[in-house]
Amino acid sequence: FDDVTKGPISTVAPDDSPQRTHWGYVYTDRAVALLTNNIPVFPVHTRGAGTGGAAEQISVWNGVYHYRVMGEKMPPLRCSVRFLGDVSGDGHVDWMDGAWWLREQLPKTKAAYDDAFIYKVKCCQLPDDRFEETLKNAPKPTVFATFEQCLDIVRRTYHLTHGRPQIVYLVGWQHLGHDDKYPDLSVVNPYLGGREKLLLLMEEAKQYNATVSLHVNCDAAYKDSPGWDPEIVCTRPDGSLIEWSVMHNQENFHISHFKDMRKGTLTGRVDELLESLPIRHSIHYDAMRYTNESWDQGGHIGMTAELMGLQKMYDHYAQADIGITIEGFTANPA
Repeated sequence: FDDVTKGPISTVAPDDSPQRTHWGYVYTDRAVALLTNNIPVFPVHTRGAGTGGAAEQISVWNGVYHYRVMGEKMPPLRCSVRFLGDVSGDGHVDWMDGAWWLREQLPKTKAAYDDAFIYKVKCCQLPDDRFEETLKNAPKPTVFATFEQCLDIVRRTYHLTHGRPQIVYLVGWQHLGHDDKYPDLSVVNPYLGGREKLLLLMEEAKQYNATVSLHVNCDAAYKDSPGWDPEIVCTRPDGSLIEWSVMHNQENFHISHFKDMRKGTLTGRVDELLESLPIRHSIHYDAMRYTNESWDQGGHIGMTAELMGLQKMYDHYAQADIGITIEGFTANPA
C-alpha cells in the first residue's frame, strides 16, 4: 500500500493510473518490502492491477528523477529495496515495521525540541475593513497580547509545566499584525511594544526556560509590502501574476521560492531578520508550500525547483543553528 491505502491487496480497487506518493510498502505476515530513494517530490509510484473490481497485484517503483532542474544539477539518483522482518520487536510483521525502519532513517530533530512545550501566541490581527474607507488612515488592529503580556503567558506556562522547556512562536509580531505586508520582516509591530519590547521579551523569557521566536511567511506577497517584488511572484504562461487569497480585503500573490532563491532575496530576508533580532533554536513558517508552480522565460518551474529554493533557505538557517517548523507534516498544503 501507499500512504493513503492500507490493507490486503484483495481489498484494493485497481488503479486507473499510477498513484504518486511519499512511501510505499508491500507486506505479508513474514516480511515487509519497501522502496526508498532520494527523489525529492513524490519519490514513489504505486499501482494496483487486476480484474473484477479487486487488485490482484501491486507494483511499487521509483518516481520521476530529474538530473537537472532549471539548469541546476541534482544529486545522483540513489535507491534501494529493503526486505524487513519484525523491526519493532512486537512479535508481528506488518506495515508498521516498514514505517518504524523509515522513521529511523529520517534526520534527527534538534535537541531544543526534546520534551519542549511548543505553542503559538496570537498577538495581533488587522480588521477586515482595512482597505475600504480607512485606507489612508490604517485602522487600529486588534491586539490580543502585547509583548509584555506574552512574558506573563510564558511565566505562567513555566509554572504550570514545572519548568518544562518552551518554544513560543509569536503570531502578528510584524508590521500591523498577522498576515500583514509579507514577505517583509523588517518592522516590529508598534502596537505590541515595538522592537525594544520584543528584545526584552526574548531576553527575559530565558529565565523561564523559554525560547521566544516568530511566526513568519515566505509564500505570500502583498503589493503594499516594502518587500513587494513582481520578479519573485509566480506567473502564468501569459506572464500574469498568480493570485493566492485575500486577507484584510487585500489580495496577495504566490511567491515562487525558486525565483526568490535565484534572485537572492529569499536568503537576503533571512540575513536581515537574523541581524535584527536574536532568533534562537527555531522559527515557524506559515504555509511553507512547494506547490507554487510558475512559468518564466526558462520554462515551467515545478515542485522540484520550488523545493530546491526552500532547501537553500533551510540550509541558510542551519548555518545559524536554527531549525524550521511548519504548519503541516508534509510541507505540501496543496
